Formats: sequence, structure tokens, C-alpha cells
Amino acid sequence: MFRSATVSLIHAPLPQCADRGRPFLSQKRNASPPRLPRIPHFGYYGNTMNHYNPSYAPTLGQGFRAGVPIGVGYFPTAMAFGLVCRDIGLSLAQAVTFSLTNFAGSGQFLAVNLIAAKATAAALFLGVLMINLRYMFMGAAIAGRLAEDAIGGKRLPIAFGTTDEVFSVSALRPGKLTFPYMMGLEGIAYAGWVAGTAVGFLVGTILPYAVQRAAAVTIYAMFASLLVQEVKTNRTAILVAGLSAILNSLFVCIAGMPVGWSFVLAMLGGTIFGAWVMPDSDEDGQEKCEEIQPDAKSEALV
Repeated sequence: MFRSATVSLIHAPLPQCADRGRPFLSQKRNASPPRLPRIPHFGYYGNTMNHYNPSYAPTLGQGFRAGVPIGVGYFPTAMAFGLVCRDIGLSLAQAVTFSLTNFAGSGQFLAVNLIAAKATAAALFLGVLMINLRYMFMGAAIAGRLAEDAIGGKRLPIAFGTTDEVFSVSALRPGKLTFPYMMGLEGIAYAGWVAGTAVGFLVGTILPYAVQRAAAVTIYAMFASLLVQEVKTNRTAILVAGLSAILNSLFVCIAGMPVGWSFVLAMLGGTIFGAWVMPDSDEDGQEKCEEIQPDAKSEALV
């Protein structure tokens, strides 16, 4: 009985595939490989990568190398700021502390000029707040790109070190931005700004008085360069700048208003006028997106 059962099993036909008539074993051989589980990561997602690749995670050294051009560019501008601080009567410790605690080029230049004009603390606060308001939007954009290792208190130094140039470099960096990379990028830029402030202040001791006084016009050169960059993309910006200048002159020369408050009101007037004559390019609001529903075939390929 056992022998007859064994012979029947040996001579039994193998199950055939429905398409090509091959044994069932070949169907297993041609089956797709099992899916790999997703690995927790904070690194880079490429266009065709589903799993973390450590070689794409930005490092401290990469951030340092990316920040060297920024630090080199900040150094001479910070030297001019140090000269302005010396010109208005600040000490070396006050000038360096200014750069250590603020790290905002245009805001710092505006602040020292308002201080020299004897502006009130409220006018100084509002003026610097408005000119630095753009960093709120830059920080929000960078926060969405940060990796999982930049959480909690680690985001505070990243927010403090965000400047226009740092934002530009980090925005062009593909993938997630790790905490070491951001510290290298912002750290070298921060060091260049603080060092330039100290060197500029000390160099002012050996410069002629006329040259030291001429350093006060650097703020106008900085804002003029920012205006030129904006005018290249939208010529209406020159109207906004012109209206702000006219309003500031009227407030000071005719109304006899203090310099600090005249600047704040002129900035508010220019902002309202700019929002009216320079609308967003997308007039329809949010872009219309077509939602794609995956079919059964695409789900099987995922």
C-alpha cells in the first residue's frame, strides 16, 4: 500500500502555469523580489531612492565649505559696520556685542543710524522689526527642510543664524538639511561677521577722520544694492522706493517729525503702496492641482 501511494505521487503531473504551461516552480522563479522595509532616516531622498543613503546626508564639513564664501563676503561689510559704530561713539565691546547678539546686516546698519539720529526706543524697535520681518518667512521655509536630527532646541541656533545668503545656499541644497550642516554653514558666516566688526572698529583708529565719516554712507550703498536687485525683477519697485523717500522727506522737513518715527511711517506707507501696485503673480490664489488616483496596477508596482 505504501509503495503504490509513493508511485502515484511520483507519476502525478506537476501543476502548470496558465500562461506558458511551465511547471509551478518556474512561476516562483520569475516572481518579483519581496519589498524591503523602510528604514528610519534623516537623510536625503533622491528622485529614485526610497531608502536612506548615509552618503547623501550633509555633514559639518560640507556646511563649512559652503559657508566660506559667505563669511568672506561678510567680512568687509562688517568692517564698515565697525567703522560706523566707532563713528557714532560706541565702544569696541558694544560694537562686537551688537554683532554677537543680532547678526542682521541691514537691521544693524539701520539701528546704528537711528541711534545716531537720537531716535526713540519704540521707533528703533519698530524700524528694525519691519526690516527684519522677511526672516520669519525664510525661517519657515528652512524649517520644512530640516532633518529629523534638528528638533527642539537645536532649531534655535539655526533660526538665529538664518540670513539672506544662508537662506539662498540652503535653499539650493538638495534633500534634507541636517543640524551639523547648518551649523557649519551658519557658523563660518557668523564668525566672518563678528570678526569683521572687531577688525573694522580697530582699523578705524588709524584711519583719517574724513574716511571714518565717509563710512556712514555704507548703509545707503547696501540698501541701494538691495533695491537694484529687486528692480531687475520688477521695475515697479522703484515707485515704491520713491514714494517712501518722498514721505520720509515730507515728515521730516515739513511736519518736523523725529527721524525715527518718520522712517517707520514712511516704511509703512511704502509697504501699503507696494502691496497695492505689486500684487502676487498668481492672481487666482493657490495653484490648481490635479489629484491622481492610483489604479490597481500602479499600487502593485509601488
